[in-house]
Amino acid sequence: MSKKKIIFCILVAMICLSFSGCAKVYELTEEDEDLIAVYCAKTVSKFNTVKTQGYINLIGDDLKEQYALQEGSTVSEEEELPEDEIVDDETGEDTSLGDPNYVEDVPDDTAQASGSSSLTDALSIEGLTFDYKSVAAMKDYSIGGYANITPTRGRQFLVVTYNVINTTDSDVAVDIPSTGIKFKASVGGTSNTADGTIVPTDLSVYKGAIPAGHTQEMVLLFQFEPDALSDLSGLTLQMIDGTTATNIIF
Repeated sequence: MSKKKIIFCILVAMICLSFSGCAKVYELTEEDEDLIAVYCAKTVSKFNTVKTQGYINLIGDDLKEQYALQEGSTVSEEEELPEDEIVDDETGEDTSLGDPNYVEDVPDDTAQASGSSSLTDALSIEGLTFDYKSVAAMKDYSIGGYANITPTRGRQFLVVTYNVINTTDSDVAVDIPSTGIKFKASVGGTSNTADGTIVPTDLSVYKGAIPAGHTQEMVLLFQFEPDALSDLSGLTLQMIDGTTATNIIF
C-alpha cells in the first residue's frame, strides 16, 4: 500500500473517531428553564383564538432583553424610551396611552338586567360552588410564577378572584366557551368585558374539570384605565348570557 493511501486511511479513521462517542448531557439552570417556559407560552399563545393581545406580553421585563438577544435581535427603542416619549415609527403618534392596534372589547349594553344572584346560582353548574375571594388592581398578572401577562400600555388589570369548590365525589366538567357567557365589570364610571386570557385558571374561557372534593382558585381579568381603579368600592359585576344580564352579588 502506498504512503498516500496509508495517510488517507489514517485521516478517515481519525475523522470517524471524532464523530463517535456519547452525547454530552446538559443540566439546565433555573434561568434556562425560565426561557424555555417563556418560549412554550409564546408558542401556545399563537393558537389562542380568544386573546386580543400579542404574545410579547407573556415575557417578563427581566427576560425581555435576554429573549430578544436569543432571537438575534435587540431590545426595541420603544422598550427603552420612557412611557411619555413613545412614538409610533410609522404614524408618528404618541402610543404612551395605549396600543393603537388594540381593539377594545366593548360591553354589549343591549342585554337587559334580569335581577341579582350569586355566581353559583347564575352559572348553575351542578356540584360547584363559586365563593368570592378578592378583587385587586394589578399592573400585570403572573402565570404560575414563570411568566407574566400585561395589559395594553396605559391600562391595568382588574382581577376578580373566586374559589371554585367541587362539593361532590366526582369530577365536574366546566366549559364556559360553549355557553357563550360573558362577564362585564363596571367601576369608576366605565365598563369592560373580561379579557379572555391564556391564564389556565381564567374563568371567562375555562374548559376543563374540577376534581372531586377539590377547591380551585379562578380569576376574571378586565382592563381599565388606572384612574378608574383608584376606588374599587363601587365595583359591579354582571354575567351576560345572550340578551340577559344578571347582577352578581359578591
